[in-house]
Amino acid sequence: MKKIKILTIIIFIMTPLINCFGQTNQQTPFDWEKRYNEIIAEYDQKIVSSPNNPNYYFTRGDTKLKIKDFKGAISDFNKTILISPNYAIAYSNRGYSKFILEDYRGAIEDFTKAIDKEIYDGKDSYLYRGIAKLKLKQKDSGCLDLSKAGELGNSDAYELIKKYCN
Repeated sequence: MKKIKILTIIIFIMTPLINCFGQTNQQTPFDWEKRYNEIIAEYDQKIVSSPNNPNYYFTRGDTKLKIKDFKGAISDFNKTILISPNYAIAYSNRGYSKFILEDYRGAIEDFTKAIDKEIYDGKDSYLYRGIAKLKLKQKDSGCLDLSKAGELGNSDAYELIKKYCN
């Protein structure tokens, strides 16, 4: 299970290194943290002027996720979902936040909702739901989710299957 945690940490660390345009981050971590805090402040203002816009809460939550404010991110994803219950990626991101905080049951619930509402491929939801199930000793079900993640194009799933499912 330590290998799963290490892989999760590596994936999480790599996420902030890619900006929203898919370009490699050439700035220092301090520069990006400052920019993320500016984005949060910008969306704080947008929320004040338009408190029922789920996209504002989602973007602020996603930004909090990048600076590892997982509880703050969960709060914003909760508000996103309250306003727009079919916002699949909000469930997935809230599930990821819960996963990092080791609330595996809560993460599984959110990943399941994201998969049920999925408008995109869902490969990451299947991957992390599978890992969460493995952490809860639900090997068969977890391995099925990893397999589905692999079928959908998540190549990390196959490495995990080799280590934990065979």
